[in-house]
Amino acid sequence: MDTNYKNEIKLTMEEAFCTRFSLNIEFEYNDKLYGATADYTPYDKLRDIDIWEIDTDEIDDTTFQELLPIVRFYLERLEINDKTLTY
Repeated sequence: MDTNYKNEIKLTMEEAFCTRFSLNIEFEYNDKLYGATADYTPYDKLRDIDIWEIDTDEIDDTTFQELLPIVRFYLERLEINDKTLTY
């Protein structure tokens, strides 16, 4: 169906509002590769931060506590744009 609506309305705004993003990063720390994820919502900001070593899918509590503020820093500043958005 080829319909031309060009002159029917004057569009004044378009929006695709996302209420939740799943943020993901990978990084090196002390010669090991780690992954981290968190949920981001416009209302709650970051929540449910998870960090793990890529090779083992695990992390000890001491390393988790060391990395948590650093990971939070980077996740809070993750730029959501067409290069980082996956859908």
